[in-house]
Amino acid sequence: MGFQNIVTNAFAMGSELYHVADNEDTLGFIVSQPLRVTQGGAAMTLPVGVAVDGSMLYENNSLNLAPSGRELDFESYYSLKNSDDSDIGLDVMFRLEPNNNLGGNDATILATYKMRFQSDILSF
Repeated sequence: MGFQNIVTNAFAMGSELYHVADNEDTLGFIVSQPLRVTQGGAAMTLPVGVAVDGSMLYENNSLNLAPSGRELDFESYYSLKNSDDSDIGLDVMFRLEPNNNLGGNDATILATYKMRFQSDILSF
């Protein structure tokens, strides 16, 4: 039926440091909160049953759209130039209350290897 007074917020901030342990490396840190509803509701008319004559019975309901949790993400990454044509990296992310669900945390670790190809090698 409609939505009422929806308010959302999100933020991200980070920093990168260059030449930390080597001339060709980068160390970064990011703290963020993905988009989250902080207040608002939805009004709905939902079917709740069938009458004896076969017609549908409906009930008006309201739903609070604000989740119980607040996801916060903490990420750190390091990348290093391996050669003129490749980089290696490591990325670690820790999420508090992922998907805005109260009481859960998770962590992700990602290792990367990037190769650059020269355009004259790829031409046919």
